[in-house]
Amino acid sequence: MRVRRIVLLASACVVAACGGGGGGGLSGQWTKAMTGEGDVVLDVKSGGKATVELPAPRWPETNDWTATFSLAGDSLTISDEGGPSACGQPAPKYAAKVEGNALTISGGGSDPCGGRHAVLVGTWTRM
Repeated sequence: MRVRRIVLLASACVVAACGGGGGGGLSGQWTKAMTGEGDVVLDVKSGGKATVELPAPRWPETNDWTATFSLAGDSLTISDEGGPSACGQPAPKYAAKVEGNALTISGGGSDPCGGRHAVLVGTWTRM
């Protein structure tokens, strides 16, 4: 299966959330199903840098998106920086919560970028 990669950078992460190595943080690989698309994989490294793999063929490999994520408590702020699929408009606040092997991202209902919202929102399962 071909996938494209989206690189996300976390700038100001809470250590417990972005992975100081603890099992309750964001670090690790996560997956979720996108209805009608296939499985999306989110790989978050201990420093917060993340890669999202979207299923092809709908998501061409050339549509990379780089962003800066800031997590404070459960408030997730996203700033697009570039790439062909970057929205070009500010993202609203999202919320993120890790409980055991589940990462839930919610909110962002006023996001002007439907694709960004569709990829992020939902419950991710730790792989």
